[in-house]
Amino acid sequence: MTTRRVLVSVGSDHHPYDRLVRWVDAFAAQRPDVDVFVQYGTSAAPRHASGAAYLQHSELTRLMDEVDVIVTQGGPTGITESRRHGIKPVVAPRHARLGEHVDDHQRAFARFLGEIGEVILVDTEDASEFTARLSAVLEDVSSVRVDPSADDVAIAASVSHFAELVAALPRHRGAEAEQVLR
Repeated sequence: MTTRRVLVSVGSDHHPYDRLVRWVDAFAAQRPDVDVFVQYGTSAAPRHASGAAYLQHSELTRLMDEVDVIVTQGGPTGITESRRHGIKPVVAPRHARLGEHVDDHQRAFARFLGEIGEVILVDTEDASEFTARLSAVLEDVSSVRVDPSADDVAIAASVSHFAELVAALPRHRGAEAEQVLR
């Protein structure tokens, strides 16, 4: 049996994303048959998975070409890069309430992309739900293969939508901002 490979990226935001790193590290401990690499940023380093705080872009894209599954936070760059390398990413967006980001724009963006089938959304605070979804994807990695050339138009539209949402935020506060994100 071929060893499955998973790349996890928390991106370059300065907020730690310890929740995702803990979940992935626990997954790696339970599944030694899966090779898990975590780009963990300012989060605590994983103990069971291999990893690095940050990677050069060339190293990150090399890994994207070599793995079966990519797990990323909800930023547009990680999602776009994953799809550009032929993989529909598993997206676990950061939660502002948990101190993982300044607001919930990642959740809104990832929800939008999940609804149109561009990502596999796992917007949860439940580790077992995350683990179940990742395990299911690993059972059928063909389900996350995409044709990168077919994505150009969809990616441009998604990024444009995200930019519109972000541009509208400074004009709104509180409940109004949440309404804009929906």
